[in-house]
Amino acid sequence: MITRRFLLLALLFGVTIYALLTWNPGGSVVYVTVEPSGTARIDGTKIDATALASRLRKSVEENPGVTILIQVRETTPAGHVLAIVDVAKEAGAVNIDIETAP
Repeated sequence: MITRRFLLLALLFGVTIYALLTWNPGGSVVYVTVEPSGTARIDGTKIDATALASRLRKSVEENPGVTILIQVRETTPAGHVLAIVDVAKEAGAVNIDIETAP
């Protein structure tokens, strides 16, 4: 029989593990928007792949715990999103998240 105490401990353990896995020590986030056409933007400014790689590399060097948050619409082809993920990985980013919007 599962007791309330066991469930509480399991919940606390799960929350602790989640917090450790998602911890961002520097609190820094770089927002990259990828449009359905494949165009990438940082802070609303259009950026090409070379400049994006340079910008992400610099951000990672300044703060290894930086999170790269890739914002896409549901209609953005997966290939465009994965291309940006690859650029972020090559820049040395460890924390890469994808956020979708309708």
